[in-house]
Amino acid sequence: MNETLDIKDIRWGASTAGHQSGDNSGIDVDWVEFEKRKAEEWAEDFAPGTDFGNGPIGEDIYERMKSDAKNPDNYISGKGTEWADGRYKEDLDIAKDLGLESIRFSIERSRVEVSEGEFSEEAIKYYKSIIKECRKRGIEPMITLFHFTNPTWFSRKGGWEDKESAQNFSRYVGKLLKILDEDIKYIIVINEPDIYTLQGYVWGNWPPEKKYSLINVYRVRKNLIEAHKSSFDLIKGYNSESQVSSAVNLTHFEPKTPAIEDYFGSVILEKIVNEGFLPYISGHMNFIAINCYFHCLKKGIFPWKGLFENDEQEKRSDLGIYINPISIYKILLYLHGRYPNLPIEITENGVADRNDTLRPDFIRKTLYYVAKAIHAGVPVRSYYHWSLTDNFEWDKGFAARFGLIGIDYETQKRTVRESARVYQEIIRSGRVSI
Repeated sequence: MNETLDIKDIRWGASTAGHQSGDNSGIDVDWVEFEKRKAEEWAEDFAPGTDFGNGPIGEDIYERMKSDAKNPDNYISGKGTEWADGRYKEDLDIAKDLGLESIRFSIERSRVEVSEGEFSEEAIKYYKSIIKECRKRGIEPMITLFHFTNPTWFSRKGGWEDKESAQNFSRYVGKLLKILDEDIKYIIVINEPDIYTLQGYVWGNWPPEKKYSLINVYRVRKNLIEAHKSSFDLIKGYNSESQVSSAVNLTHFEPKTPAIEDYFGSVILEKIVNEGFLPYISGHMNFIAINCYFHCLKKGIFPWKGLFENDEQEKRSDLGIYINPISIYKILLYLHGRYPNLPIEITENGVADRNDTLRPDFIRKTLYYVAKAIHAGVPVRSYYHWSLTDNFEWDKGFAARFGLIGIDYETQKRTVRESARVYQEIIRSGRVSI
């Protein structure tokens, strides 16, 4: 194929998140204790055949990752990219040079609300500084209010299982907006409530490590929905011009074969995974925010069997995720069909690729299919690449490299990857070719 499409009138950005950038180093947060306790186990368990949830990885992926993934220190977040030490200014300079118009980052509640009702002036000053430095460079900040981590004091009260958790969170949001004293145009209330619930209460891989705790799945999901709605109302009351949503992780499901059991298996899974949160907040969002990473060929009707039966010709990322850029086009059409009156913002999309051999082509093809969706009438308003810099990728640690900007964690030297230059040229020209 040799085709070029215009892709203009879209807000170009990149995303990151606080704990993944080092915001919580030395802070009383649930993830810090958890990662220290699990680091040696994660390092020991990493081997050929390890399944990150997308099917067993092969020797090729193992060889790329093992130098970091077999080291327990890989799983300790520490200072990360040292944003908390001011390195965000350097990264924002690079973002401006690349032509990025917006940066998404999270405000870490653990850093801000150090105990219930007690707020850190130093933390507020830090986040105000990031916002001001963004605007100084003509970059629009998009903030996320909950991105997986919780203050330890909140977890001890029962976390998101507690019946007062939504009220507790929305009270924090209302207070935060007032003391932050900034008119933030774009706000993501909750990042991937579906993934948070799945990892913490179904698989039990993340805090609070409750495996197949179905009653708590119901409670947490209910409380996250309520937290989003009440926070939305508070934010809009504070600034009616704010654009507010929560970001959901959507997977493109397809049947493995024409068999009826594969077809219905993929439909059932799509309902479970993609429609567990979004329909319940549709009256409390100004746009649909989506994170897109996965393409899944489904075999069989049972929801949790026969997943990721993908064709071997699909390349795989360093986390074993199958790379199929047309998936984003299918997801955009799917969403527009269900919510035709809402614009869509792609708040995360990227690939773990430490050698930067997959990412350049991934960006070109992905943005081609985003452009194709726009030409088909889908109101895509923004695209945020995940991520701006390499970062701490939760239970995968620092081994997974997603950044447009590569980070040498020993020296903190920044390297602008070739894939970032591909993204820069598409932004500059307003055209994308494959």
